[in-house]
Amino acid sequence: MGAMKAVTIPSPDPLFQPSSPGRIDPLPAILTGLLSLLLASCLNLEDPEIQLTGSGQAPEGEGIRCLSGLTKEDGTLRIHFIDIGQGDSIWIETPTDNIDGNGEREGYHILIDTGEADNAQILVDYLTRYGFPPGSLIDYLVITHAHADHYGGATVIMDNYLVHNILDPGFDDSSAWYYTSYLQRAAEEIAETGGVLYRPLVGTLVGDLFETTSIFGSEIETVVLNSDEQLQAGEDRYDQINNTSIALALTYQFRTILLMADVQTEMEPDIINAMPDLRANILKVGHHGSTTSTSTAFLDHIFADVDQSLRFAVVQSGTRLFGSTNLPSSTIVSRLLQYVSANHYYTTNHEDDETAPFDGAGDDHVQAVINEDGSIQICYAP
Repeated sequence: MGAMKAVTIPSPDPLFQPSSPGRIDPLPAILTGLLSLLLASCLNLEDPEIQLTGSGQAPEGEGIRCLSGLTKEDGTLRIHFIDIGQGDSIWIETPTDNIDGNGEREGYHILIDTGEADNAQILVDYLTRYGFPPGSLIDYLVITHAHADHYGGATVIMDNYLVHNILDPGFDDSSAWYYTSYLQRAAEEIAETGGVLYRPLVGTLVGDLFETTSIFGSEIETVVLNSDEQLQAGEDRYDQINNTSIALALTYQFRTILLMADVQTEMEPDIINAMPDLRANILKVGHHGSTTSTSTAFLDHIFADVDQSLRFAVVQSGTRLFGSTNLPSSTIVSRLLQYVSANHYYTTNHEDDETAPFDGAGDDHVQAVINEDGSIQICYAP
């Protein structure tokens, strides 16, 4: 064989409506299946470092590991699920046309959550490695809710980067001094950069849940699925704070990413009922793969009519034990694998089972790219 090229699953013709992302015609699905068989017959699938940058066959039923990360082209949407241990941190680079201020493809940098303060340097190092060094401008910092594994590194980020706008659900966890410190620092940062603190999110950015906004660019349809300044349903205060989380659906080129933060099953029926056409191509699984989130009913809804080749799931979690519970839960992993193929399931604690708690961060970053033709690439990145 000659030199191996990057492999992607091609996008079908967009015969479906934007409100139903991922629905495809059966003929392209058949062709995609034939392509997968062809790839399996001609690639050495036993090599765990095989340099694929697309969603094809993966070695031993695992997610693909690419050697140098996915290329960011001008017209692509690139999403980084950063391995900061136990917690969430997602960096999104929106498409650019290299023309500033024309209202189209502005090339925004969006950071959703920061993980805990102890691992903030991993986040800064990762951003720097992929061309976004300290001193750069973060257009939007989204703090999904008032738990330290989501906001703990925010002050470090604001110390190292310019942050123009901040989105926050508005629930004030004044019992946590570090959260109060983050809010004070956020107000100072916005005053310095001249941006906006959207807090509470509902009432400032949008008038109500399930409204569409173009805040992240006119080419990206963004819907707020969950966000509340008041404690929501849940068994205890911890669960109730989780259910204040900002959850978003982002659609680009008929492909939708669901970013579920720590939203739990109590809120999922509201989302299902309010958005009967909501579908997902890439699901950032809720609450680190805990059994408190990601019900069968929710998965049935978001993956209905979505071709198997266009379904992906990403879990952000560390190796930490919570009492007798280790995340992600084996129950949730088994449930997810009923909806996505094994080589389309990714987790930031991949192969971290033998590591000590807090030692598994920084080695299982996940990158995804949605191209202009709607094709999807995803892999573990260095």
